[in-house]
Amino acid sequence: MKNEKDIGKQFWARSCFISVFVIGIFFVILLKLVEIQLMDVYNYRDLAESQAMKKNIIVPKRGIIFDRKNRIMANSSIGYSIGARYIDITNPDETFRQLGKYLNTPPSEIASIFKNKRKYYIIRENVPLSLASDMIKENFHGIRFEKKLNRVYPYEDTGGQVLGYVGWDNKGVTGIEKLFDESLQGVQGWEQVQYDRKGRRVSVSGLNGEAKKDGGNVFLTLDVDYQAILEEEIQKAVRDNGAHHGMGVLVNPNTGEILGMASWPNFNPNNAMAFPMENQKNRVISDSFEPGSVFKIVAAAAALETGVFNRQSLIYCEGGEWELLGRTIHDTKESEWLSFEDVIVHSSNIGIGKIAQQEGDEALYQMSKNLGFGEQTGLFPGMEVQGKLNPTSEWGKISSSQVAMGHYVTTTLLQLVMAYSAIANNGLLLQPFIVRSAYSPDRELLASGEIEVIRRAMSETTASTLRDILERTVAEGTGKNAYIKGYRVAGKTGTAQKVVDGTYSKKQYVSSFIGFFPANKPVLVCGITLDSPHYGKHWGGSCAAPAVKHVFTRIINTTDFNNLYDWVQPEEKTIAADSPSNHSLPYQFSASLGTGDKNASTSGVSISAASVQSITQRRNSGDMQLLVRIPDVRNMSVKNAAHILSKLSLNYEIKGSDKIIVDQDPLPGESLARGSVCLLITGKKK
Repeated sequence: MKNEKDIGKQFWARSCFISVFVIGIFFVILLKLVEIQLMDVYNYRDLAESQAMKKNIIVPKRGIIFDRKNRIMANSSIGYSIGARYIDITNPDETFRQLGKYLNTPPSEIASIFKNKRKYYIIRENVPLSLASDMIKENFHGIRFEKKLNRVYPYEDTGGQVLGYVGWDNKGVTGIEKLFDESLQGVQGWEQVQYDRKGRRVSVSGLNGEAKKDGGNVFLTLDVDYQAILEEEIQKAVRDNGAHHGMGVLVNPNTGEILGMASWPNFNPNNAMAFPMENQKNRVISDSFEPGSVFKIVAAAAALETGVFNRQSLIYCEGGEWELLGRTIHDTKESEWLSFEDVIVHSSNIGIGKIAQQEGDEALYQMSKNLGFGEQTGLFPGMEVQGKLNPTSEWGKISSSQVAMGHYVTTTLLQLVMAYSAIANNGLLLQPFIVRSAYSPDRELLASGEIEVIRRAMSETTASTLRDILERTVAEGTGKNAYIKGYRVAGKTGTAQKVVDGTYSKKQYVSSFIGFFPANKPVLVCGITLDSPHYGKHWGGSCAAPAVKHVFTRIINTTDFNNLYDWVQPEEKTIAADSPSNHSLPYQFSASLGTGDKNASTSGVSISAASVQSITQRRNSGDMQLLVRIPDVRNMSVKNAAHILSKLSLNYEIKGSDKIIVDQDPLPGESLARGSVCLLITGKKK
């Protein structure tokens, strides 16, 4: 009995303890609820609201890049990324079937994407806005549509190396996209949005936030038509002559504007990662090379400036072989005596070497510096090389002769073309520029291209003499393959041995031609260089000169060029040439070849506004109001259609991002005034 009483007492004690413990916990919970409901109500309300609120980043639209005629070369289009978690999808089989109809993809292929049912997967990237809009209306449960901005380059590979491209983070990687990345990107905005417990957006508009600022636009000096012509002729020259690669640049010598700049092989910035990194290089500014005979104009200019020689001075050329301090210098053409002028016309190595020795190292070095060699042009800061021009203290006894022939010195093609532009514009080294204007996200002007004279490189008399000599070089010398019947073309060839494994190769050459026209009043300078054309085709006069000729010929035949420079016509020699005293730098900025300031002047340089009539004035005159019949450009590539319409002085707008024109407005056969706008609609080829 005693044991039963003891057991009862223990049971009663334990029951009381448990009861007290449970009641205690109850009162603790009750007190906590009172605290939450009465004392910390505001804190927990704020916490609940914060968990239902989300800060959304509003991505700005990247700025547009235009060519000189305000044609879009780079733009951003809205696309969608479609994704989901499998466990969130209501009726997966039916959903995949409907998605498959829109995306033209088998439902089983969509289902196979979801390896893990709880993980988020992307079903399709870059879905066009029109298609995504239709899909959103279907109200697919569990499918997420994310709006994104995609960078689009309507002209595809045209100008790709100049434009550059953007990476996955929408930041510029190369070219103009990198140079003006900060202003093109714009400024992000944000909004605070409320969601329900299932993650669905409750608020229609952001409760508070800050508006985005779209990126500022950039306007280039490039002309898409000229750019396409230049690229096509470089490509053709590389293929026809078996070269490793080629490059070219087209400049207005009176302003410094870059009208075209290209390397081949090139790349399409719409799909940059599909191309080798080498194709993305802008070789015109990134590659330096020994220029060969195109550099002979430097020694010639120095000799004329010092007065040691004139164009009739005679130089003994040793019958084509000259022994100089243990080295033998050869000429392609054996000659005894050549005039100073004929040394350039027939590209005598011996003649220019002797001229350089007589004028002296300092004169040659100073003229090289005057013409911009050995220093960056500043066109693409941080992206170009400066070449090599050693000080005279590092020259040997025969260095002046070697430098005069374009050896022991390296240059970029852009440096060479700007030096020839100085000859073309009567002796002024100009600052090249490729951006007409650039704006910030706040629409403030960040950069404005204008004529900038770096220095006077040579006298007007020297420049005029060299223009005459270079015109003879094309008419009857090494540049004959650049001659255009009826037009006055001037220029110089260059063929330089490449340095391979520390020695000059006897089979690999860098071949160039730099020309300008019309010789008496130049408006265009073009330089083309080919790397390692097939031996036998390796002469600059054989492979590069014809390419420059084709560029000039095609540009001459464009309607816009004829309207701007109607005085550049066949049989140009019948037109009275300006005297040297009238060769001041002409004002030539216009909607076609410049946008400058009539009042611009530097270092005593006069700029005449009356020398050239602007394209705007011409388009307001009667000859630009002629009607043209609209051609059929349907089923053509965007590039070809744009070129055809431009030749007819018609502007155009492109709707869509595909490569083929599927429709147009006006229709073929209708008449339209020059300068009017045609709508080109792209799509899949039928």
